[in-house]
Amino acid sequence: SKCNVPFMITYSTINTHHPFEVPQNFETVNYATNEKLDGHLNTIRYVDMALRKLFAQFEARPEVMKNTLFIIAGDHGIGFMEHSISGAFNNPYDEAFRIPLFIVAGSNVQLPAKRKPTSKRHQRNNTNHRSGRIVFDYELRSNIDILATVLQVVQQNNEPLVPLPSNNNYQGINLFEPVAKDRCVFSFCSPATLCSAIHCADIKMLKFGPKHKQPIRVYNLTQDPTEQHPLATEAWMAHKDTISMFQKLQQWHSNISHHYASSHP
Repeated sequence: SKCNVPFMITYSTINTHHPFEVPQNFETVNYATNEKLDGHLNTIRYVDMALRKLFAQFEARPEVMKNTLFIIAGDHGIGFMEHSISGAFNNPYDEAFRIPLFIVAGSNVQLPAKRKPTSKRHQRNNTNHRSGRIVFDYELRSNIDILATVLQVVQQNNEPLVPLPSNNNYQGINLFEPVAKDRCVFSFCSPATLCSAIHCADIKMLKFGPKHKQPIRVYNLTQDPTEQHPLATEAWMAHKDTISMFQKLQQWHSNISHHYASSHP
């Protein structure tokens, strides 16, 4: 209330991570018979309550609320044995990589016009667009897009900004732009497990550690959205597009592994 200059605040919601604990006086709900899953869902319930209180504090200060941009996102998901894997650090499947991402804008914050997705499937599902709240459904996005989006919003609202260098190779794109058909998104589990993934259009390729019985798995997410039936090796090896994905994933995985090895000896 005493600040008359632009500011940024970051809240990190640790509760939704293992061991999934909430304060003793918080009323929990019996969501699932699986104890870990039940605990996780109750921590999400707790974070929902915390977010309601946070927004209430801003709404009690209208001059601040109407000039504020909120971004709510997860850093990763978590597995509950959907693919016989518990947790996230050795899990390259969608339950570990698919996250929520919301943008909430105050009434004075101008947002870029949301352009129609190029995919018919995206056009059909991307219908939850309310004034001041944008929801991006079923588009191939990444956390690296958050920076590009914030830069675009700041520039559109005529705020002073130090832009990225013109020769940068930053791969994030503005969330209000449609996703290019040839976009690929990479994901990395952890330096300890060395599993990673590449997702291009409707095809997703997973790379596991060298001791895994099937180190490369490929899924067609249109035909198999829950990643239960990997394509036969001879099937994906016969197509140049999946071979190209494999080469990109190998190179990206090597770069990330080298980065972690050099920065975390």
